Amino acid sequence: FDHNPDGVCISDAAGNMLWLKTLAAMANQSFGAVAAGNNGELYVGGHFNESFVLNTDTVHALGANTAFIARYLPGNGTMQWLTTLGGQGITSGNCLHTDTNGNAWLTGNFTQSLVVNSDTIAAQGEEDLFVWKVLPDGNSQRPYTAGGSYSEAANGCTFDVDGNLYIAGGFDTQTVLEGDTLFSQ
Repeated sequence: FDHNPDGVCISDAAGNMLWLKTLAAMANQSFGAVAAGNNGELYVGGHFNESFVLNTDTVHALGANTAFIARYLPGNGTMQWLTTLGGQGITSGNCLHTDTNGNAWLTGNFTQSLVVNSDTIAAQGEEDLFVWKVLPDGNSQRPYTAGGSYSEAANGCTFDVDGNLYIAGGFDTQTVLEGDTLFSQ
């Protein structure tokens, strides 16, 4: 991380920048993922490690890093909402895609735990992966998590034409996915 704010911009087909946005007063932030929605909206995902004020609300950092998804409206790039996912350790958002229903899906990894509403999801090992769905209105669903005794990460994601989500990532030594134990070779 550096201490310069990351940003996101939209350019037209001729390469002219239409707008540039940052999350002001956020040190150590990373805008690591971006996806376009069906109606011209823009979704940005990543993580940050310091609380900050957005409009008049304080967005709190949880643990060492907190993952986020922000939705920007088409046209002038006004931020419509920002929602977060974090816990006691490090939570990093790595890949972001949208589905045909306008939901945003962020994949990544976390250490120690995730806190979702009043539920705590404990990591099964050093680092586990997550798949997090956020609805078009900014409300989020409980993330799917997976992991074994060591480290897992979800680094890439995409949807096919039938709406199936594909996730690419890695694991160390062994992992457990949907009750099946996989071993590295």
